[in-house]
Amino acid sequence: MSFVDVYRNRKNNALEVNQNEIFCVLKKKMFYCFLKFYEKSFEALFLQATGEYYREEGNRLIAKLDCIQYMKKVIENKIKKIYFFNLFISIQISLLIDDEEFRSRKFLNSTSYKKVHKECLQCLVCDHFDTLKSECNELIIKEDLDGI
Repeated sequence: MSFVDVYRNRKNNALEVNQNEIFCVLKKKMFYCFLKFYEKSFEALFLQATGEYYREEGNRLIAKLDCIQYMKKVIENKIKKIYFFNLFISIQISLLIDDEEFRSRKFLNSTSYKKVHKECLQCLVCDHFDTLKSECNELIIKEDLDGI
């Protein structure tokens, strides 16, 4: 509905209803309702489960690996060659986080992508910040510039 429609209604007391506009408004409201339902009933639980999984995975890896190996496992980019449309293409991937982003894009609504990425970063990097920082300080003291 536009200002012109309102003006016509005031003058003629007749309102032209555009069925396409009504359909679009209803469609937007339905999508909004669906999105809120999705966020409350599925996404919140999914993000919680994702956080728990990567918190455990991060704890397991930080106990097993040193700082450099941990960061390589979590966020370092690697070159991977894939076969795509009869060509070999080199792409960069980070190990754990990109794997989870791929899963997000495969299974989740697009509104969840950034939330999942943020949850993974929180659990794999931010939660271990003090440990990583102290180990990096040791590398600086040892002057291990390759490790840094």
